[in-house]
Amino acid sequence: MNYDKVWLKTKIRNPRSWPTWDLLKVYFLDGGRFLEIGPGSNPRIPVKNSHFIETSQVAVEKLNSAGGKALLASAENLPYDREFFDLVCAFELMEHIEEDEKALTEIGRVLKKNGVFVFSVPLFMKYWSAWDELAGHKRRYEPDELEEKLKRIGLFIEKFYSSGSPLFLFLRKGIFNYIFQRPIVFISRNLPSFYLAKLNNLCLLFSLPFKQTKLGKGRLRAIKNQNQAIVFCRKIC
Repeated sequence: MNYDKVWLKTKIRNPRSWPTWDLLKVYFLDGGRFLEIGPGSNPRIPVKNSHFIETSQVAVEKLNSAGGKALLASAENLPYDREFFDLVCAFELMEHIEEDEKALTEIGRVLKKNGVFVFSVPLFMKYWSAWDELAGHKRRYEPDELEEKLKRIGLFIEKFYSSGSPLFLFLRKGIFNYIFQRPIVFISRNLPSFYLAKLNNLCLLFSLPFKQTKLGKGRLRAIKNQNQAIVFCRKIC
């Protein structure tokens, strides 16, 4: 199958174009069952024969037309048997879910023993701003809190990466919040949904590569002055 043509036709983003691909590709070398939750039209894992959960019927149809196995469902109620997947991914998702512990429990249920859960989340409530409100975030995660939630369902962190631009953190505070952030948020909130979707696609098209800084194995509390983490967990029980 010519994936480039499929992605062009269905407007599905090539997973290999994401900076996260270099971190994920090793998990697809030996086969297995893979699930990504909430990818929209921008999956991070290979589409063909992989499983996807979406709350958007349009996204489900696009993923299926590109060779995926997508279902309309939520992260809190995954329609799969116990210990079904070798890898589960959820990028920029957990912070949107009201009952995130229920979703994590479901992910732990469908993941095989020694299976891997990879996800990204925003860090530290001290960085909460109008951007989070516009994005529909329910929370930003505190490292210790997140680590405890994972442990309760038998998931233990193997490694993690973090990112954080000093300029980004600076612009979110004080007067810069009112000069730059709030006007953009106001305009975005008042755009018709059609134009807001086009603006989102444009941002994805011109987004700069996301550079991760490897902090190595250990506790998430080692993260300082960062605003996002990509976490790799393994199910050990």
